[in-house]
Amino acid sequence: MKVRRARHNGEPVLADGTLVGGQPVLATASALYVPDRELALPWERVAAATWDDPELRVTTTGTRETHTLNLDQSGQLPEVIRERVQASILVSEHVQLTDKGGARFSARRSPTVDSEVRWTVTFDDGLDPRDTTLRQLADGELARMRQTYGV
Repeated sequence: MKVRRARHNGEPVLADGTLVGGQPVLATASALYVPDRELALPWERVAAATWDDPELRVTTTGTRETHTLNLDQSGQLPEVIRERVQASILVSEHVQLTDKGGARFSARRSPTVDSEVRWTVTFDDGLDPRDTTLRQLADGELARMRQTYGV
């Protein structure tokens, strides 16, 4: 007897769960999907994911948008999400930029695009990312990190 593995967008599903209400939540090698909400979160864009049964909260990089998913069945979903996010991180370092705070600098690799590395800078709460002096400090630190880590 041949066993067929579940697939989504041509990819094998690594783990799945069900939202309260019955909608599927799928984890593949490239992203977390909630098809009924037309939500696709590539792993390199997931800043954080927290699991407090039955609630899964996923926060994205950049916009820091948080998606709250109330799961009826979680299966191995929380564990796979953690593993996939961790696998995408090449560098994650917090640097103090001023006496008021700093920023987290992260280099992430896309699991679907060979050698594509994306850097993100997330400023501490209370700091204005539009502040030109702060941006210059962050740009200098980012250049130093790229050279230091070679990515």
